[in-house]
Amino acid sequence: TGSMHTWIRRKSLRISEVWSGFVVYLWRLGQIHIYKVMTFTVIVVAVSEVSALTAVYVFLIALLMPIPHTSRLLGQLLLLWTAVIILVKMVFELNITDPYFWSTTCYWGNESVKLNLKENSAWLGFKTYKPEVMSVHRYLGLYMLVVALIVFDSIIRYHQKQYYAKPGVRRPKKGILFPKIRRFDADKNVVSCIKYFANYFFYKFGLECCYIMTAIVVMFRVDFIAVIYIFIVAVLLMLSRRTVAKLWVLYKLTLSLILAVEFLLVLGFPKGSCIRYPWSEDTGISKNLRHWLYLPAYYDRPKSNKLIVDYAQLLFVSLQAFVFNIESKYESMEDYGGGDNADILEDVEMNLPIPYKDFTLEQKSAIETIKFNVFENMYWVTMAIIFITGATRINVFSFFYVMAVFIFMWFGKQVYVKPLRKLLRMWNFLIAYCILVLFLKTLLQLVGCVYVNTLVNKHQCWIVQLFGVQCLLSDNVIGNSKCVVEHDDAGLAWDVVCLTFLLMQRRIYSSHYFRHTSETIQAQNNLVAKGAEIINRILIRQVHKRNEEERQLLMKIKQQMRDLKTKQAKLKKDYHEPEEHFQAIRAGDYYLLEYDQNEPQKSAVPPQAESKVD
Repeated sequence: TGSMHTWIRRKSLRISEVWSGFVVYLWRLGQIHIYKVMTFTVIVVAVSEVSALTAVYVFLIALLMPIPHTSRLLGQLLLLWTAVIILVKMVFELNITDPYFWSTTCYWGNESVKLNLKENSAWLGFKTYKPEVMSVHRYLGLYMLVVALIVFDSIIRYHQKQYYAKPGVRRPKKGILFPKIRRFDADKNVVSCIKYFANYFFYKFGLECCYIMTAIVVMFRVDFIAVIYIFIVAVLLMLSRRTVAKLWVLYKLTLSLILAVEFLLVLGFPKGSCIRYPWSEDTGISKNLRHWLYLPAYYDRPKSNKLIVDYAQLLFVSLQAFVFNIESKYESMEDYGGGDNADILEDVEMNLPIPYKDFTLEQKSAIETIKFNVFENMYWVTMAIIFITGATRINVFSFFYVMAVFIFMWFGKQVYVKPLRKLLRMWNFLIAYCILVLFLKTLLQLVGCVYVNTLVNKHQCWIVQLFGVQCLLSDNVIGNSKCVVEHDDAGLAWDVVCLTFLLMQRRIYSSHYFRHTSETIQAQNNLVAKGAEIINRILIRQVHKRNEEERQLLMKIKQQMRDLKTKQAKLKKDYHEPEEHFQAIRAGDYYLLEYDQNEPQKSAVPPQAESKVD
């Protein structure tokens, strides 16, 4: 009984320790990501209820998110403005103002359009609350959620401040979940590797994540703003990481400005301003063209939900700015513990030693097996993705995807042993083509949504089908039933997936681990070539030996023939031609039994038979 009690107590203490550690990590996880959850919720509130009041949300996020160390200030300002919105909305429900105060009569041409109370007040963010239509939770629920998240953010800050004030507890670096995990711990085992990526995944792959996020934004938007985004990314991809880091501030400010301007375009002018847009429906500008250009309108606004992915793009770029700030100072990078993100091209060309252990010859642990499979086989997975990207759609863009796969597959594993500069140049061509496809498909939305009927009517359906032109901005089918283009042919989803794998594979090529794979394959090729050379030498030696044996045998035969001719000539001196048959058969003589005593004689009796006779 005593031993059982001790065992239960020991297990209880162990469970309590594990739970305490788990709670510590939960608080730390909340501290790292509550800011992102809070700002995401605010953006969702803003795009779900577009008004002048929620525009302040977007302006605050666009202004303060790109600036480092402003998360607390942003939270306080958002809390203050949310309280103002809730108060103003409730005051509006008291009906203390004249309803006709919001009414405006606009005269456009010969027409007069009277804008009612609901429409004018809705632009500001005021809606009449009707209990029979909606509940108070639906009317103010999203704003209460924002308040709750901001309060939760404050609670986490206060709790963590008290926790780090304890003796012996050190405050970890920004974004670090496991403070004891450093770069060298990633190669120990699978658990340490997972912890390392939990700490430093965005630090190592943040730039690629930003490019992928931009591609996702382009896939969702497919409009003029998307053309701007993909053009900027195309320029950044042509530059080195060091140059991109210098230009990143301008990129961040550009995205921030675009986000604020986009919300203004969605909001538009208030109806009471009586301002007529130059692109109104009676001006000849189609609705699809207006949507592609993302122009404001009174009754058919641009889709506000596109701003959610724009916010995500700005968030990623702001986080990457923090990474570039760490990389700019060697001391900060060493202290941060995530390792170096510098380009290894110079190290490879200078043939410097590889700083990490070789895992290609022998895999003694699970982490080495995983690394071997990733760096050895990820190339073939990427080739499969590129092939699927080309094979699932039937248009001219897919043709070049398939051609690229055949070209790289023709090289086989020799791709691994190509000079790194040449390999990266070849791979950059693939990435550039994928970016070009995203750019052209987004531009072709202008044709597919505005001018496709003109092409079809002029019997140019082959052009539409060749380039996979279809309008993705509208749910209505545009064109002729005889000129059908599959929705997947015009979509950008597979192109985004392809770009993702291409960028990750390029990052694999730029890793010191890949140098181990490349050197191992090069050694295997050298070994195979050396083995083939040795086998060839052995074959040549055997051929020479056989030729020598044949030459010796031929010389021996020739010598025997000469001896035979000499002997026959000697014996034929006393030879007389028989004159009759009886004389011929009785002419046997001892010369028929003569032989050369110097020649080796072979017995006609088998050796076993001779032994039996003896």
